[in-house]
Amino acid sequence: MSGTPDQRAWVERVLGLRFADNSAAVPARGPAPALSLVKLAKARLGWQQERVHAVEEIHRLSAALAQRFGAIDTQKSALQAALKRLESLVGSLNAELETRLDEVLNAADPAKRAALSQGVKAMVAGVAKLITGDPVMVALDGNEVLADMQVTGPLRRRMADLVGALI
Repeated sequence: MSGTPDQRAWVERVLGLRFADNSAAVPARGPAPALSLVKLAKARLGWQQERVHAVEEIHRLSAALAQRFGAIDTQKSALQAALKRLESLVGSLNAELETRLDEVLNAADPAKRAALSQGVKAMVAGVAKLITGDPVMVALDGNEVLADMQVTGPLRRRMADLVGALI
């Protein structure tokens, strides 16, 4: 490939392609940086605390809805559907991610840890999709029933910490 040394360096750095002559090559990168167990453990603990808080807040919203609409006969079926939907969110915010993070943290073999962290990354992506894409989840913060409720924003911040620790 012809091109300036900067262009060649970019191709090598960003795309990972190496030129045969290496005349304009950037120094080869060493192995990927090791996963920081301390950073991951802190992110895991923060996620767990925020997840537990989110579940408590969703239960608080369920109780407020039941109190507000439970005595209205015309709202009983809609209330039951809403409560079921909220309980579905609670079920999605289970402790499975923490269990998988613990497996990564407790793996003694670096190769096994790396393999486990790949699985955790996929799980994190799924949970992030729930947090950012579920219409009910997105509408929880500052809702009309409990204006002080904060679930999605704090979960997003903790999810960003996990993503940063897994990179």
